[in-house]
Amino acid sequence: MRFSLKVSAAVHILLVAHFFSETKRITGRLLSKSTGCNPVVVRTLVLSLKNAGILEVSRGPLGGARLLKTPEEISLWDVYAAVDPESMDALVRGIHNTSSQHCPVGRWILDVLKGPYEKIAGVIEKEMRAIALADLASGFSADEIESFKEILSRTRTEDLPDRASPPD
Repeated sequence: MRFSLKVSAAVHILLVAHFFSETKRITGRLLSKSTGCNPVVVRTLVLSLKNAGILEVSRGPLGGARLLKTPEEISLWDVYAAVDPESMDALVRGIHNTSSQHCPVGRWILDVLKGPYEKIAGVIEKEMRAIALADLASGFSADEIESFKEILSRTRTEDLPDRASPPD
């Protein structure tokens, strides 16, 4: 099983909003530069997070994206459910259905695997619910975050380096 890239990009968006929304207007352009994602992808993820009640977006010079909940209140499951709810269903339904009904294994493989796959999905959900955005935020260097806040406060978004240009 592979986690969707949507989830990591959405977590990235939320962490940028968490760390920098007091310093800089969090725009789609800034999020696109930071995530390295196409602006259309960023807009789609932001809309999904907004619809889930995790992120607010307001227009205008004082607008931008902000968290609607504290980082402690946002679980990795909340993010996952907001941006990629169908992939867990795909795991549970991810059993081939081309089996021969004449073969005893083919006839019953769906029934045999459905329960274990649902159990696995339940474990994944439980573990993701236990991980908060605050837990993920604690993995970043406070010094680097503060240094970047200073850069953001005096730099236009257009002048920020793209993802292909790591700091020295």
